[in-house]
Amino acid sequence: MKTISCKSLLAGIGMALASTAGHAWQSKDGSLTAHGFVEHANYTRFNGVGVAKARTRGQLEWAKDIGAFGPFRNVSIAGTLRGSYDSVYDLN
Repeated sequence: MKTISCKSLLAGIGMALASTAGHAWQSKDGSLTAHGFVEHANYTRFNGVGVAKARTRGQLEWAKDIGAFGPFRNVSIAGTLRGSYDSVYDLN
C-alpha cells in the first residue's frame, strides 16, 4: 500500500500560500498533484472616509492515485481545502 507523504502535502500548501498567482505541483512519480491559489481584495470608499473591508481567500486542491488497494483497482483520493478571512475597519 502506498502512503501520502506529509512532507509532499505541506509543500503543496506552502506553494499555494507563497504567491497570489495560481500554482500547480506534481510528485516525481505523478501520483500526487496539488493546485492552489491565494487572493486578496481590498475595498474602500471613493472619498477615503468611512468603512472599508478586506477579504483574503485561499484554496488548495489535491489528488492522490493509490492504484490497487485490496480487491479494488484504480483507487484515488482527492480533497479541497478552502480558507477565508474577512476584515472591516473604519477609515477616518
